[in-house]
Amino acid sequence: MKSSVGMKGAAGAAAWRVLAVLLLLGGCASQAQRDDGDARWLTEGGQRVYAPLEDPALSETAIRRGSGEPDWSSLPRNRIAVALSGGGSKAAAFAMGVLAGLDDLDYFAPARGDPALPKVAFVSSVSGGSYAAYFLVSQIVANRRLGPAGQLPGRRSHLDFLFLDGVTHTAPGEVFADGLRQAPAALPFGRDALGSELWAVDGSMANRQQSVVRCAQDVLVPGKCSVSATSQERLKTWGSNLGMLVPTVLTLPLHHLLNSVFDSGISVAPTRRIYQQGVGLTYGSTPLAGYRAPTRPLLGWPRLPCPAPGSEVAAQMHGCFENERSIQEALPLDFAELNQAWREWGGAGSDELPFWVIQASASRYRSIGGWLRGPERDAFVDSFEFTPLSYGSRRYGFVAAPHAGVSVLDAVIASAAFFDANQQVYQQRWQSMGLGLLQHGLNLNWGLDIPNYNVSEVRRRWHRWLPLPIAWLDSAIDNAGREPAERDRKRSAFIRLIDGGSSENTGAVAALRRGIKTLMIVDAAQDKDGEFGDLCYLKQSLEQLDAGKAAGLLPYGQSGQVRLLVPGLADFDNACAKGKPSYALQGTGPAGVPALLACLTTPENEACVAGQMLARILVIKPMLDLQGFAGEWQDAGRPAGFSRCTHGGFLHAAGQAPENCAQTGSSACREAVPCEVGRLLVNADGGWRNSPFPQTSTVSTTGNSSATLYSAYRELARMAVVNSRAALTAAVADDTRFAEMARKQTGHFKSAQGR
Repeated sequence: MKSSVGMKGAAGAAAWRVLAVLLLLGGCASQAQRDDGDARWLTEGGQRVYAPLEDPALSETAIRRGSGEPDWSSLPRNRIAVALSGGGSKAAAFAMGVLAGLDDLDYFAPARGDPALPKVAFVSSVSGGSYAAYFLVSQIVANRRLGPAGQLPGRRSHLDFLFLDGVTHTAPGEVFADGLRQAPAALPFGRDALGSELWAVDGSMANRQQSVVRCAQDVLVPGKCSVSATSQERLKTWGSNLGMLVPTVLTLPLHHLLNSVFDSGISVAPTRRIYQQGVGLTYGSTPLAGYRAPTRPLLGWPRLPCPAPGSEVAAQMHGCFENERSIQEALPLDFAELNQAWREWGGAGSDELPFWVIQASASRYRSIGGWLRGPERDAFVDSFEFTPLSYGSRRYGFVAAPHAGVSVLDAVIASAAFFDANQQVYQQRWQSMGLGLLQHGLNLNWGLDIPNYNVSEVRRRWHRWLPLPIAWLDSAIDNAGREPAERDRKRSAFIRLIDGGSSENTGAVAALRRGIKTLMIVDAAQDKDGEFGDLCYLKQSLEQLDAGKAAGLLPYGQSGQVRLLVPGLADFDNACAKGKPSYALQGTGPAGVPALLACLTTPENEACVAGQMLARILVIKPMLDLQGFAGEWQDAGRPAGFSRCTHGGFLHAAGQAPENCAQTGSSACREAVPCEVGRLLVNADGGWRNSPFPQTSTVSTTGNSSATLYSAYRELARMAVVNSRAALTAAVADDTRFAEMARKQTGHFKSAQGR
């Protein structure tokens, strides 16, 4: 194995380090040592750091083996991965529905049923997808803390209660459309999407978690609980957001002292703290165990769960956002506890806790030098992972231990830090420079600085209080004579973590680089024109890997490059190569084509061929046939065109038999739409024709979400997953059938243009 620094370069570097000692009072960088031939490592704080070598696959394999991760490529095909994309609150709501649908299918704990069923063993998440994954994992861990007291009678798993919620309701014989316009308050029952069982909302567990998430959708207003529609919330929300300007302006002098005059790595952005608190309260808290929804007099129906503060009902609540310690904050969770939880209840234990990879981006630069260079985006190099067992990236190396200085919520916010001067998603250099200066100048940096474990603690301490430009000289002196990769790794005393979408927004890289054979990609970012931009970028990133890197990242024993095929998108290869494709997403529904089927294969294959697929992939995306919604369920002159919402929370066209929908895939389900979606569309501003749903803006949804919008996205995704059961079953058990299903989708979506 070659040394990463030549003899001549090493001598030059040593001379410069002597000068660095004199200037910085001993602030020299740590020196790498050899390990067992697989990776280079540095010892710091008792942790072993694996740094990238000429063959990055070796160090990645070493870190996973050394930290205790299973060999994912050797696990059975029914161990599936779910990648939850970025996209703010929009993606979070849709991802929540995907998780709910998978639980409806019993895919989180197959030991409860057929062991051959698909099993969600791995979850990767980016940005808004990390909100939903954080909810799933934090609630499982919180319940497990209770021990035997947390085991609930009468149900198979605590997971079943995480996704129960009320659906819009009308009394028997009442026309559903009329009920929608009246915006009924709540239901007397929660539900299972596949079954006919009804669960009381005021039970000891039912409807607790989802009622909190539903009513607390304004993450930029922490602790606020409202069940108003989006339009009713708009002025209140933006009024609250304007209130953040005052503390932001007041902290500008301190911010520029700490992060412009000095490079301290200390954030004093009020908006970041508000954002973190909001996400933590909405997705990482739970009502007290004694929570019971208050009921209406005489009728016995529960009132709106978690209503606006100050209302009569709010006074009766035990607390919408309090955790088990009766404190209004997120459930405390660090990576040490997550490490223990996964070892006990995950792959090595009860198999109920999926292995979670939080994907952030570690930018190459974290100052004006990077903004001047413009975007430099690399899906496999820039992705920075936090797992229960390790953390790191290919550029900065990996640490075979859970991070001790970052909480799980810290990592989630880093993964979702879409406001930051170091973003890499802008296409033009002037955009990167202009927006970088603007966000830094206004103290709108939401990213997270963590200590760079490739440099010494002494250097980090001194660097923090060296004023610019001396701080830049510190880096230049320490890196003189080093090779480019090593300079990148040791350029800064800190590693800047920003939104995971800056490197790759689907979250699929974490699963594919581990060789997982069955993957569900939840592509929920804003895409009103059907450009499939994130899927295009993933495709290009995979196909541009050289043979050696592809073989290392995708350990299937293959020696060549790889190719991502999506048969349902006509001429997808050329459309991605030319620029931005445009596919019409409004002409289908979740029951018609609930998931696009795709595969990872070798370059010579033009189709997904049985026996030649390296990975079988389902892409779940927000899609809805709005014209079908109008034609089947709405008549402007006769609102009674809606049939009653009587089964499983779905709205069905007249003349169909809703009870048949218990059999997933039945023709009676083909034109069904979740009631929550119908409620949103009927009450949309300007009517359903002007509704941007299901492709609302990521920014506007995050800044102004609502209970109705959240539940509509959640139930749309839930239905799509449930209706994808046949494809999922084929993906894990029947290559021939999966290949045939993919072939039948060929050209389903036509590209309107390639710009």
